Amino acid sequence: MFNSLEDIYYCIAQNIINALPDEWEHAYLDVIVYEVDHSLAMGGVYTYRGEEIFFDVECVDGVKIITNTDKAFFELYKNMQVNSSDKPWNKCRFELECDGEFDLKFKFDYDFDWYNGLGCDSADFEMLSYEVIELIESWEGLPTDFNRFWVK
Repeated sequence: MFNSLEDIYYCIAQNIINALPDEWEHAYLDVIVYEVDHSLAMGGVYTYRGEEIFFDVECVDGVKIITNTDKAFFELYKNMQVNSSDKPWNKCRFELECDGEFDLKFKFDYDFDWYNGLGCDSADFEMLSYEVIELIESWEGLPTDFNRFWVK
């Protein structure tokens, strides 16, 4: 499906562009990987005249479509792995300018890694509020001064 990193980048950028209106200035797509080749979450934001607006990369003109965006991110992840057990990142931000320039940012968020390893019936999972889960899953992650009861 993808023969090069350029193919991966092009696929992601083109799917972002397809999901955006005709006029926009800057866009980014945040991705978090739960399980390689099986589960990830994507959320996009674009700006126009200073306003931030959410978009769904798998929705064009209000219609849900099938894209290869998830497969592109999985392939990018696997391309960056040193070996099959390596976790090079669990959060990625693909930033795109209206002139076609793009940038990729990667991070390995240890809080997200811990959260992702929890079973939904675990005591630790039960102790997490929805607000904390949203923070963990966000690009920024938890604030540095957050009381992490799971870190001993």
